[in-house]
Amino acid sequence: MWEFIAHWQGLENKPLRLLNYEDMLYPQHAGSFTKISKETWGWLQDEAKKQLNGDVSHVHDSVKAHWQSIADGNVPFGYTVDIEE
Repeated sequence: MWEFIAHWQGLENKPLRLLNYEDMLYPQHAGSFTKISKETWGWLQDEAKKQLNGDVSHVHDSVKAHWQSIADGNVPFGYTVDIEE
């Protein structure tokens, strides 16, 4: 199923995660909604830098600032990076 989703949505080579929000009802799933993997964090930083180095004339200033913050090493949305993976 992931191959189908990735191919038909054009999401190949990007970190993906399927969340079941029902899991928020159970405390043992708390980490699913507060952490990202070290690999995903690296990908986000690389992607933010790539976007900043491209044509940003059509991008809103708040989006550019968000990309710059990520490129500068600030993990977004209050998430933490799971260093144990």
